[in-house]
Amino acid sequence: PQTPVSEVPRRPGSTLRPTQICDNIQSLMSSHRPLRLIVLCLLFCAIIVAALLLFFTPRGREIMSDPHQIGPDLLRWVTLHPIHASLTFFGLYILLSLLALPVWSLQMFSGYILSRIFRTLPGMFLAILICQITATIAALLTFSFSRWLAADWFHQKIEGRIQKIKSLDQKLGHNGFLLVMAVRLIHVMPFALSNYAFGLLQITLADITIGTFLGGIPGVLFYVVWGIHARLLHDWRFLSAYMLLNLILLIPVALRYLKPNWFKKIGVE
Repeated sequence: PQTPVSEVPRRPGSTLRPTQICDNIQSLMSSHRPLRLIVLCLLFCAIIVAALLLFFTPRGREIMSDPHQIGPDLLRWVTLHPIHASLTFFGLYILLSLLALPVWSLQMFSGYILSRIFRTLPGMFLAILICQITATIAALLTFSFSRWLAADWFHQKIEGRIQKIKSLDQKLGHNGFLLVMAVRLIHVMPFALSNYAFGLLQITLADITIGTFLGGIPGVLFYVVWGIHARLLHDWRFLSAYMLLNLILLIPVALRYLKPNWFKKIGVE
C-alpha cells in the first residue's frame, strides 16, 4: 500500500516548500473542525466590533471622514515615540487587513506624517514603500489564514463575488501573478476580501508577494498623496504620472487578456 504523504519520512535538514506547508496546515485543520469553527466565530465577532468602533463612534467617524483633523496630534506622537508608532502602524495594518476593513486611512496618515518629517517628495516615496511592504505582508498573512480557514461555509458566502475572480483567472490563463496584478489594479474586489479569495484559488505565495507589491502601488500612491495634501490630486503633473503608472502596470495584464496567443508563443501560460 502507498504510504500517506503525511507519513513520508524527511531527511534531517530538508525543508518544506510553501505549498507543502499550506497543504499540511489544511490537512491538520481538517481534523480540527471545532477549532476552525471557533476561530471563524471569533473572527466575525472581531470584525463586527472593529466596524462598530470605526464607523459608529465619534472618533472613528472623525478618522474616516477627515483624517487630516487628527494629523497634527499624530505627528507629535510619532516624533516622540517613533518605535511605538512604527509597531502600531504595522500592527493596525495587519489587523485591519485580517478583519477585512479599509486601510486607506493608515495610508493617508503615513503620507501626512512622513512628508512633514522628511519633506514632501522623500516622505511620499518612503510612505509608499512602507505601505507596500506592510500591505504585502498583510496580504500574505491573510492569504495563508484563508487557506488555513478555507471551510465550505466561507467559500459559499463569497461565491458570488469570487466568480468574478475565477472568470478573470480563466481569461488570464490561470497565471496567478497576472491575476493578482489585475485585481489590485482594476479593483475587482476590495484589498482585504481579495486576499481571502486568493487563498481559495491556485495561487502561490510568490504570485501574491510580487503581484501585491507591484499592483498595489497606484492605489497606495493615491491615498498617500491625498494624505500629504488633497490639492496635489488636482495637479496635472501628478494626474499625468498617475495615469502613466497605471498604464504601464496594466500593459502585461491587458496583453494577456486580449492577446493570449502572444504569450503562448513565448511559452508563458
